[in-house]
Amino acid sequence: MPALLALSVSSPFWQGRDTGLCGYRLSVFGEMPRTGLPDPFSSAAEFERYVAVMQAAGAIEDASFLWWHLRPSIRY
Repeated sequence: MPALLALSVSSPFWQGRDTGLCGYRLSVFGEMPRTGLPDPFSSAAEFERYVAVMQAAGAIEDASFLWWHLRPSIRY
């Protein structure tokens, strides 16, 4: 069982194909719009519009669901 778990946790395969990477999970995770580093925002209003669009799409409940490495604070 441990060998099966090890293969499934960070597999080099994606959709049945060898990706050439040691593990593909982080590559897939990094493509999600609420992870990684965001594109720069020119203003607080632009950030608020982005949050509103993500909420309307059902992708997040509020700005705390943006799991970026760096994110604007809505309090300051």
